[in-house]
Amino acid sequence: MRTADSGCRERRNTSMVTGMTTRERADLCALIRRREKLAKNEASQRSVELLADFEQLPGFIREYDQERTWKAVYT
Repeated sequence: MRTADSGCRERRNTSMVTGMTTRERADLCALIRRREKLAKNEASQRSVELLADFEQLPGFIREYDQERTWKAVYT
């Protein structure tokens, strides 16, 4: 009589999936670290750009007559 555990073991042994080698695991980890570093660098760069854009906004004061919409409202 087969138990559920023995059936799992049999399926595991006959599967076509193989484990990763130490070298493959190390290569994958290195790739992940490089991608992480790149993503952090891009996020930091984008943060600097957004901050620069934001810092310029308060310095710009709109006058009521600079846009057609405001002209239409106040005329």
